[in-house]
Amino acid sequence: FWVLAVLLGSSHEDYVLESRKPLGHLNSLICFIQYTILSGLLLGIYCNLSPHWPETVITLAIAVAVFISGTKILIGLNSAVAPLELYHTPSWLKGGSSPKGLKTRARLRAQELRKRAYRERKKLDPSFPARSDTTRTSSVASLLNTAVLNLGRIDSDISTYEARLGEDWFNQADQLNGRSVEVLSNYMPLRLAEEVHRLLLEAE
Repeated sequence: FWVLAVLLGSSHEDYVLESRKPLGHLNSLICFIQYTILSGLLLGIYCNLSPHWPETVITLAIAVAVFISGTKILIGLNSAVAPLELYHTPSWLKGGSSPKGLKTRARLRAQELRKRAYRERKKLDPSFPARSDTTRTSSVASLLNTAVLNLGRIDSDISTYEARLGEDWFNQADQLNGRSVEVLSNYMPLRLAEEVHRLLLEAE
């Protein structure tokens, strides 16, 4: 399905969209197979070592610890490189809990993919409206989220700064164009104001 989606994506756009369902189903099957393999491994250990209970308990504990640690490492990797995909993964496939700040990273990943899609569409069709500049189409909240992510402060609460900007009718990111760092710092911490100002300059 993935190969066909790539091959047919340019001429059959609906095929790419509809391919998500079978691909998601296949991914669930792969994860289910992993759990069944683990169950078979644990059952095999129990059947072969069950008369010797100390050895059985130790071996089972080691197997479970290796699986859990490997799962956490994999979830951490997916959280860093594919946060949007991990955010929409069923809870039973990601251990029932989500890494800290995953929702924020997933939102920024979605913005990045949207920006890339418009840029690629513009290359294929020059008449397509240029909408790759996220600061011209996004809200103040999206701009602040990008800035705090760049500063490594993913868990910071930006609602206060967003509300301060909203009081002066700054609701869209492009409305902040031309504002100096000094002006922006009246609404948010200085470091955040500097990063927001840098993002605005890059978008010009």
